[in-house]
Amino acid sequence: MRNIFYYLIAMLFALVSCDKDMPETQEIDATLAGEELTKVDLAAKKMKTTVVGTGIAAQDVAAVQNAVDNYNHVTLSGTFDFGSDETTGGVDINRENVIVQGPATILNGAKTVLTPELGSVRYPISIRAPGVEIRKLTLSGEFEAVLIYAQEDGKPVILEENNITASVAGFAASATPGGIKVIDNVTEALFGYLSLFSKGHTELVNNDITAAFDGVYMFDFNHRLDIVGNTFNSIGFTGIWIGAWSVSNQTDPEYGDNAPIRVIDNTFEMASKEFAAGIMIGASDYGINNVLVKGNTLTGEAGYGGLMKQPYGHNNIFIDNDLTGLTTYSPQIWILGGRNSHFKNNTLGMVEPFWLDSWAPAFNDAATLVSPINWHEKDFLNTPDPVHFGNHISNNDYTMTGVTGWSEDPESVGAVLLLDFLQKFDNGFTGEGPFQESFVMENFITENKFPSGTDVCNQVLDLNPGTNQIAGWKACLAKTNKSDKQWVKQRYENFGQIIKEKHQKREKIYKERKNKKM
Repeated sequence: MRNIFYYLIAMLFALVSCDKDMPETQEIDATLAGEELTKVDLAAKKMKTTVVGTGIAAQDVAAVQNAVDNYNHVTLSGTFDFGSDETTGGVDINRENVIVQGPATILNGAKTVLTPELGSVRYPISIRAPGVEIRKLTLSGEFEAVLIYAQEDGKPVILEENNITASVAGFAASATPGGIKVIDNVTEALFGYLSLFSKGHTELVNNDITAAFDGVYMFDFNHRLDIVGNTFNSIGFTGIWIGAWSVSNQTDPEYGDNAPIRVIDNTFEMASKEFAAGIMIGASDYGINNVLVKGNTLTGEAGYGGLMKQPYGHNNIFIDNDLTGLTTYSPQIWILGGRNSHFKNNTLGMVEPFWLDSWAPAFNDAATLVSPINWHEKDFLNTPDPVHFGNHISNNDYTMTGVTGWSEDPESVGAVLLLDFLQKFDNGFTGEGPFQESFVMENFITENKFPSGTDVCNQVLDLNPGTNQIAGWKACLAKTNKSDKQWVKQRYENFGQIIKEKHQKREKIYKERKNKKM
């Protein structure tokens, strides 16, 4: 599928008669799709055409394919049915700079292609060339809606003002070095935007991504990415989950690099008590750098957390995000590794005890959790231990979290917890189970906005031997009860097993949901 056939538009235009009476706009009824092109048709390649839907799959697909093969500006009108045939049930746009626009409705579509990057994809429309634009279409189907898979460089692909309902992905993208612009669309799908191994600057701007398990799911890329001004409604896992470079089988946990990424001014409504996370950067085996997460608003309920920084990656900034409308049953902020990142001026929401009694309180012990984790040291992914130093946690507002501070009460919850061990997993392959190793962090904490009547002395708990720099900590030493540290440390002896079980359950539900949709 990597070979793209370009028509020699300019040469064809020069070879045919320049008849002054040649129409500038052609209208193709789906019933004429099988007729052979005339010289006048060939001369009209640079002109416009309109295709009217019939609701008959064989006729509609053939008519639209004929139009995108032979015209640069195609207007679709009415309702089309692309059917469910895996060989013929979709249209491929193979020429660059073709514009397809509505208003029109396309139902169904299941043309199937196997790609190395995305696996099997079933779609009504695929884009195989740069510069293609899809505008003002309503698509409703059972699989992916639009496949973006251009191999050649050129102008960016543009998808604007479309309304999409799909079971798997609204947009599925890979390759496309010319870039992709997704603007002002409405999607309802398991993945609003799914991308693996893309190659060009991607812009997701002002989209409404609803009923998503993962609003944006994007991995294996090294280009600029802008996610700006979108609205996410997540009923499953994440609003945004992105990772740039794999650390599997690497020895240096911070070896990778990627271009700057912006996640700015988005709004998230989360709706999953167990597993949801608002913005997650990196993964258990992926790192990411140079991400600016700024000015986002998160509301609703999230079992996993609000802002999550996974173990690998550096130079990331989480700043000025508003989580006051978000209730979490885990920490609002997770910092699981990496270096030289900043978590600053974020306003946090309520932290509640975990709601399901059959699960021990797994993650509800702090509003901000700072804990290094190696998820895959002894399994086939073979990930290295992360680093955890040079990170700055400062001026975040905990006044609405409800955390009362650390005390001898075993149910107490504090604002910040810095663990002194590295949690490791083997996923059952060696029989050892999860285990812990001593780990020393060197980070900087400057926090002073706590619930009334509390301060840094009872809201920040550091289990490390004095290596973290905590503003105001020296003044607390005189009144710190060493036994407080000991019982909290004991509470976390089983932390690894609990977090592993939650992680595995999340993955199981995700796979079951995806397999059901597939």
